[in-house]
Amino acid sequence: MNTPKPTLKQRFILYLEKKLPAWKARNFPRTPVENPFHLSDLCAKSNAEKSKDYLSALRWAMENEDVLNIALTGAYGSGKSSILRAFKEKYEDYNYLPISLASFRDGIEEQYEKDGVTHYRIKKPNETERVEQHRLVELSILQQIFYRETDELLPESRFKRIKKFEMYKHWKKPLFLMLWGICLYYVSNRAFREQFYSWKSMELWVEALLFIISAAFFLYGTFRLLMEGMKVLASAKFSKINLTGGQIEMSNDISNSILNKHLDEILYFFQVQPYNVVILEDLDRFNDPEIFTKLRELNLLLNNSAQVGRRIVFIYAVRDDIFRENNRTKFFDFILPVLPAINHSNSINVLTDSLENAGLKDLLQKKFLYDISLYISDMRILKNIFNEFMLYRKQLTGSSFDPNELMGMIVYKNIYPQDFAALHVQEGIVYSVMSEKAELTGKISKDFSERLVKAKEELALLQSTIANGINELRMLYVQHFVIKTGAKVTMINVNGNVPLSAMSDDENFKAFQKSSRIGYNYLATYGGETTGSGISFAELEKIVDPNVNYEKRAQLITDSKANSEKNLQNEISELSRKIQFISTRPFKMLLAENKSAIEHLNEKFSKEKLLVYLLRGGYLNELYEHYMSYFYPKSLTDSDMVFLRAVRNQEGLPHNYQLTNIEELLHRLEPEDFILEELLNFTLVEYLFKHKSSYPKFIKILNAQLSNVSETSVNFLKAYFPVTTHFDYLIRVLYLNWQGMWAYISRESDIPEEMTDKIMASIIKTATFEEMEAINEELLFIRHIMWKPDFLTYIDENSLTQKAREVIEYFGITFGELDDDQEGSSLFEVVYKGNHYKMNEHMISLMARKKGSLHIDPNNLNTANFTTVVASKAEDLISYLKSDINRYLLLVGLELPDNTKESEDTVVYWLGENILMDQKLKIIELQEVQLSEFEKVEQDLWKPILNANKIHPTWKNVLTYFETVSQIDEDLLAFLDHEDNYKPLSEDKLENKAFVIALIKSRGSEAAFDELILSIEEPVDEEPFFASVAEDRINKLIWQDVIAFSQYNFNEIKNNHRDLIPALVEKNIDKYFEDTSLYQLRITDYLALMESGISSQDKGKLAEEVPYASIQQSTPLAAHVINHFASSPYVSRSYEVIEALFAQDVLQEQKVILFEKHVQDFDTSENAVLLAHIGDKFGEIIDHSKTPFIPQNPVNRSILEKLQHLGIIRIFPENRNHYQVFH
Repeated sequence: MNTPKPTLKQRFILYLEKKLPAWKARNFPRTPVENPFHLSDLCAKSNAEKSKDYLSALRWAMENEDVLNIALTGAYGSGKSSILRAFKEKYEDYNYLPISLASFRDGIEEQYEKDGVTHYRIKKPNETERVEQHRLVELSILQQIFYRETDELLPESRFKRIKKFEMYKHWKKPLFLMLWGICLYYVSNRAFREQFYSWKSMELWVEALLFIISAAFFLYGTFRLLMEGMKVLASAKFSKINLTGGQIEMSNDISNSILNKHLDEILYFFQVQPYNVVILEDLDRFNDPEIFTKLRELNLLLNNSAQVGRRIVFIYAVRDDIFRENNRTKFFDFILPVLPAINHSNSINVLTDSLENAGLKDLLQKKFLYDISLYISDMRILKNIFNEFMLYRKQLTGSSFDPNELMGMIVYKNIYPQDFAALHVQEGIVYSVMSEKAELTGKISKDFSERLVKAKEELALLQSTIANGINELRMLYVQHFVIKTGAKVTMINVNGNVPLSAMSDDENFKAFQKSSRIGYNYLATYGGETTGSGISFAELEKIVDPNVNYEKRAQLITDSKANSEKNLQNEISELSRKIQFISTRPFKMLLAENKSAIEHLNEKFSKEKLLVYLLRGGYLNELYEHYMSYFYPKSLTDSDMVFLRAVRNQEGLPHNYQLTNIEELLHRLEPEDFILEELLNFTLVEYLFKHKSSYPKFIKILNAQLSNVSETSVNFLKAYFPVTTHFDYLIRVLYLNWQGMWAYISRESDIPEEMTDKIMASIIKTATFEEMEAINEELLFIRHIMWKPDFLTYIDENSLTQKAREVIEYFGITFGELDDDQEGSSLFEVVYKGNHYKMNEHMISLMARKKGSLHIDPNNLNTANFTTVVASKAEDLISYLKSDINRYLLLVGLELPDNTKESEDTVVYWLGENILMDQKLKIIELQEVQLSEFEKVEQDLWKPILNANKIHPTWKNVLTYFETVSQIDEDLLAFLDHEDNYKPLSEDKLENKAFVIALIKSRGSEAAFDELILSIEEPVDEEPFFASVAEDRINKLIWQDVIAFSQYNFNEIKNNHRDLIPALVEKNIDKYFEDTSLYQLRITDYLALMESGISSQDKGKLAEEVPYASIQQSTPLAAHVINHFASSPYVSRSYEVIEALFAQDVLQEQKVILFEKHVQDFDTSENAVLLAHIGDKFGEIIDHSKTPFIPQNPVNRSILEKLQHLGIIRIFPENRNHYQVFH
């Protein structure tokens, strides 16, 4: 079939479609292309700001005429190309010729074996290969020089290239040849010219002009053709000229040194082109300084060439280590070291910036990025890693993948590209490591097994050591019991008759501890006998060690080794778990949990630190295929596949992660997989529980997994309990497989109380008594029931009343707390009648209020618990408490902080029971009630009762105690010193003379003494205690009339407490005056009495008793006596007494008054003496030569009248308020 030819219009349109894109590209700027993945090219970037210091240094070198060879030195990726690019952009006044050898391979790689491991290295070239390599490098340099420019710019060059024939460029040459041929024909053919002239009828000058033009063009054309021919001959090389055969062959030989052979071409190139800066990059790939030698030589030739005639600078971008020692300073005129723009420490910044720009700032783990950046120090590799990550991530969208694992795979691909390629065909380092996993787990498992056996042996040894110590401690208490009985004990009555040798067994010793009256069998004269000791274990504890009880001593034994035992148990548990899970552990966990695992892998892998890190972190794992191909969903949904991958990688998803096709998912799993925690999923477990008969192997391992007490399993159960529809089955699975299930639930978990109660009800419902005993580890299950306040009604609501009653009776449960509304349950009566409740404040209060026949005030239970219970008439409760009063007191009676107001009857009852002395003492201490009489309790308790001030303060009780001890001991003295006691006692009558004497001699407080002596009825007499009693106390006794006024007591006080005589006389002044001759007083005694509070009358009587000699010896006493004489009625007194008083320095007025009373009793001479003693003007009265003036007053007038009457004076007329005496 013939295809029709396109029309002219169609051909024109096709031509435009072909030409327009190229024309548009040349004449219009390109429209920016969208970059949705934020990709980065790997080219050098120009950044003049960051490179300004380098640019300044490079600029200086360029302007230095002596510098011809400049080296930029730095490691790969240090930014040398970026600096050069920035330099070219900033300094456009230079003409740059860039040359790069980046396309050359570094060398030929070869394999070699070492220690059985295959290694790779760059093969060292032999001489032939080295020469060939140099030739190719020089050829590449030459090609980059000449192929940079077009033929038109290098017309004299012998290097020709294939060129595209373009009509618009080549139409001139054919036209020129055609015109040259026409001119040749026209000039050389005269006949043609004449014919042409005649045809056109030209004039002669026109013919001449046309001939001249044709001849000139012909000559010009001939010259041009000859010039082109000479160019061809100049650029051609001939290997052979055969003149006879007419052959000329062009040379194909290329010398080994390309640059030397074509030096003329190079000189020509720089002659015709303006380049003055040659930039050479990547020459250091070949590690051969000889190339630089040739280029330095070339540079020297160019700069010395007159043909070139200008300065040309070569700039080399090379590694620091390309030259050894000082060689590099010989090759280069200026070296500019470049600090790497990126290295291990800052590559993280570039990577995180790229991710942030792409909107993926938080997609990858920060630690992972920091870690992998330590292995990347090349900017191009870093950019490529990012580019590939973005593209792979897009390609893998729709299938589940971990971005961190994907990044790990990309890093591996870029750092180990050959191994990555080998991984596709199941070869290479990584594949070999993956295939060695089974062997690795076997070795690790063997190590764990050996350590497990050793740990178990150490634990058994440690436990036997602890057991021996506990047994020895228990036997110590048994031995003290035997000693306490004083009998030949053969058996002890606990759990039946138990031989002494078996008493250290757990059950026997626990029963021994609980016994309040331990019974025993002993050998008697006529056989064995059984009796009760009345000894409690608590008493034995006091005997063995008063400060530390048995439990604490046992704890001290176990604590000393508890940490070691716990550590061993933890180690055994951990090793067992590791052995169980080792085969399912991914490499990440194998390496993390077993530091020595890496040693079991092949040497080549272990030396590759990046691979080790990726494998340790799980970023390179067994699921690597998922990151190397697409996922095609079939029967599994994408979410199912996500779950399966998470399981294989052992990275858990949320427990409530939704699964779709569970049956198909189970086909992809093995029973052994269910030891993995990652398979704990609500939907999956619900499906298996529902179809447990179809998956027995799965169920068996799953049940073990649910019961293994791992953190993941426990967290799963906490979340699964509220949502499962197979609750009872789940709970039964747990308590049958998890021995410490309830211990964990009740003590260590944060499971809500409602769920805990639901689990409890499920256990009661489904478990047998034997199973409950296993569940009831450390009595925690029964304890939960005991302390559940609403247990009775909760059981009723769940229709478990009968089973719960059996449980209560089987285990002997005693409830510690029940709510008031539990009375409505049918089980409440069972609890009350069977004493299934604890002796504690709450339960006693509940039973007293609910079961007592009399109404009680609940508040009284806090302050007088037992008394209030007795008052409630709850007989079963009262009997229950009295049946074990010791326990009641220990738990309630002595523990309630406010229970201090029990009645006297209650306290007497308690003190009369067979309880520990410590408890009795505590009762006495805590209870506020005071006993009315000592006789109500044992005499052994009198002293503590007295010390606690818990006896009524009556002299009867005091004397009862006093008669027992025959003295006022420290305890009685302390009792009497108490204000609450001595105050009431002071109001009672004390008639016991022995006690009074003891009280006087006692050393109690003075405050108490002052009060107590008020109660003494009869004064004491003729008791020789004065010498031993303080003067102050004797003084108090005097004033309290306790000391009788007798000559014996007077003399005892005078001999022992002389200063108290005035007090004794003052207190007994009437008795003193009865017979003053029996009591001799001293001047000081008279003075004290005169100054005391006795009446003036008594003082006057006392003044009459003062001896003449005492008056003469004491002026103060004389003053007191004369005062009383002057103020008292007239009494006849002897002249000697009056004269003695007047002789003392006493008040003149009193002398005058007393003289007036006695002036008539004495004669003139005696009165003259007395007047002289009065002194002043009174002494002149008896002097007849004087007429003294005496002041006017009634006393003086009476004296003068009496003197006048006696004839001693004649007259005494008044004269100016005075009496003038005349004889």
